[in-house]
Amino acid sequence: MIAPRIATRLRRQTSGSVTVEFALLAPMFLAMLFGVLAIGTQMQDYNSMRSVGYDVNRRVVIEYQKDNKLTKEQIEALAYLAAEASPYNLTLNQFYAVAEKKDSGMTGAKKFELTMVFTPFNVSSVIGVKPPTFTQKQAIIVPD
Repeated sequence: MIAPRIATRLRRQTSGSVTVEFALLAPMFLAMLFGVLAIGTQMQDYNSMRSVGYDVNRRVVIEYQKDNKLTKEQIEALAYLAAEASPYNLTLNQFYAVAEKKDSGMTGAKKFELTMVFTPFNVSSVIGVKPPTFTQKQAIIVPD
């Protein structure tokens, strides 16, 4: 008879229940918060990578229209400058760019392929999730 009375008395007491419920649910809510933060920053970084490729492509084409023939190293330098500048503000120690001359398959044109790699900041290390590494390839076709 004592056990049902104790169970009834424990069910009626609610003085510490909020604290216990919070202690049980807080890690899940914090993990969700960090997850949303990580996904948001990674989406921003991915979009920045794509935009850097488009900006470099546009700048190289404009320079070729001005009759300034850029080398692979100059194209890579443009990628680093664009990535570091506003509005992208990518961290350069996590950013890598390499330009290669490829066969364009067209007469009177040459093709550069700009490959950029970026590893975003690991916000989600608290929950043990490794961030993805973004790779963006941008074909740049200019007159020969």
